[in-house]
Amino acid sequence: MSCSIKKVDAIYITQQNGVNSKTLPDIVKIASTHHIPTFSQAGSTEVKAGLLLSLSQAGFKYVGNF
Repeated sequence: MSCSIKKVDAIYITQQNGVNSKTLPDIVKIASTHHIPTFSQAGSTEVKAGLLLSLSQAGFKYVGNF
């Protein structure tokens, strides 16, 4: 099965085991190279690595100051 999608509007990076200190640099590099906006569910650690922040959880209000 082939995929015909040629454009991505944005990438929402959720909290899961596939996103970690080893994979995050590659995710950031791919998104940056292709000028794809990214949104992090995890917060400031991923923002420091180069992702944008998304406040999808009410308990993360304090992270908005970052």
